[in-house]
Amino acid sequence: TVVEDRCWLRPVADKRHINVAELTAAIKGLTLAADYGVKKLTLMTDSKTVCEWLSARLGDTRRVKLHGLYETIVERRLQIVEDIVTDTGMVVDLQWVPTDKNKAD
Repeated sequence: TVVEDRCWLRPVADKRHINVAELTAAIKGLTLAADYGVKKLTLMTDSKTVCEWLSARLGDTRRVKLHGLYETIVERRLQIVEDIVTDTGMVVDLQWVPTDKNKAD
């Protein structure tokens, strides 16, 4: 079931790293799903890195290793994702989609 289709366009002048933008999009999608009371969701991303980060955080299989300039920002966004999923009891299935198959790009 498709709850709603939304599009958030990233401004040309946006200087955020693409993985930070991908995490922000995941948060927006999860928040929208939570608002509609969705309990099971498939989250798709064309970023292998973001998929691995989310899988590790939500699956509690391993700690996410971060370093560099965006470490704090990424960690905060991962915590927000975890909080949304935990607070709502949502079951999230993560899927990596190759960029050439990503209809959103």
